[in-house]
Amino acid sequence: MSGLPRGWVEARLASIFDMYQPETIAKSDLKSDGPYPVYGANGVIGRYDRYNHEEAQLLVTCRGATCGAVNVTAPKSWVNGNAMVVRPLEGVMELRWAEYYFRGVADYSKIITGTAQPQITRQNLDPVLFPVPPLAEQKRIVAKLDALNAKSARARTELARIETLVSRYKQAVLSKAFSGELTNGDTSTDWPTVRLEQIAEVGTGATPKRGNAEYYSNGTIPWVTSGAVNEGLILQADEFITERAIQETNCKVFPAGTLVVAMYGEGKTRGKVAVLGLDAATNQALAAVRIRSSEVSAPQYVFLFLQSVYLTLREEAAGGVQPNLNLSIVKAIELPLPPLEEQHKIVRRIESAFAKIDRLAKEAKRALELVGRLDEAILAKAFRGELVPQDENDEPAEHLLARIRAERERAPKGRRGRGAKA
Repeated sequence: MSGLPRGWVEARLASIFDMYQPETIAKSDLKSDGPYPVYGANGVIGRYDRYNHEEAQLLVTCRGATCGAVNVTAPKSWVNGNAMVVRPLEGVMELRWAEYYFRGVADYSKIITGTAQPQITRQNLDPVLFPVPPLAEQKRIVAKLDALNAKSARARTELARIETLVSRYKQAVLSKAFSGELTNGDTSTDWPTVRLEQIAEVGTGATPKRGNAEYYSNGTIPWVTSGAVNEGLILQADEFITERAIQETNCKVFPAGTLVVAMYGEGKTRGKVAVLGLDAATNQALAAVRIRSSEVSAPQYVFLFLQSVYLTLREEAAGGVQPNLNLSIVKAIELPLPPLEEQHKIVRRIESAFAKIDRLAKEAKRALELVGRLDEAILAKAFRGELVPQDENDEPAEHLLARIRAERERAPKGRRGRGAKA
């Protein structure tokens, strides 16, 4: 690091940290109820009845996919051999200063070796240069970073809630729309209700036999499954089938504009509705709904209504471990059928409200990205010495390190850095 602020120095890690790689505990020795946590490559990996250090320290994962990740241990804990203990020398460096550097600034790309099994060794870490400000300045910077990080953490939490709120707001809009409140301010309406099968053809597709290559090889007909409904508007397919599959199986091609309802699917998929944006065949997990009544203004009206009853529809699913919907349930869905002019008005009001909600959601997402960039910028500023004022009365880091070196040279040679074993 060049151009260090006044009073700062660069020092090799080996001169300002005690570093070692602990012995590994056998998995059979790990317990679920031991008094002391055991840290490994991914944080706490178990409990143990002994500890090999008595104070908080940094751990740098030294092998595996998380190589270079940083944890801070709890006092009185054991460290497994997949992590390197990196402990700042007392009186030289604040633990939090070191943590901020290792987490946000350190570049491990030049010291990680291996590809199949990446690893960092003590020999790799020893010569790495580390920025050391005066100890008093470290404390001021850490205090400022902690305060700013607390604010950005709160901002991230609040912004992250927007995604959940968006879904709730849209459901509230849909609820008001189909009760009449969104268009005429009155929750009481005289709208008649009809079953979905009275205004639409409701069918399903099939899955051509996987073992028959003639159904799939060089296929040109898009074939969609229940996972596609998460897109809302289906514009492409992951798989294609052949004309022969259409002729010899229960598969059929549905025209663009057909609504599809997921009858099966894990997580949130079941009960979701989407619109085919292309002519496509489907599998048996999707109910295809083609509006055929002149009493319906447009498929969009039915699409939005099916969105409004998503949660209710999911509750009607039958089955055990993996509840499913079926065509009978989908056909029996009842929907309000106001006059055509009112249907048009409902669709316009919903789409207008959704557009505003989506704009807010987009702005929140952008703000969340900016918070992350702000954190990076603040951290970079801190390690350039620009975050807090410098104090000419601070003891320069060079003097501090010289004193520490002298003290270490006078100290008896012995085993350092491994803490006490109980």
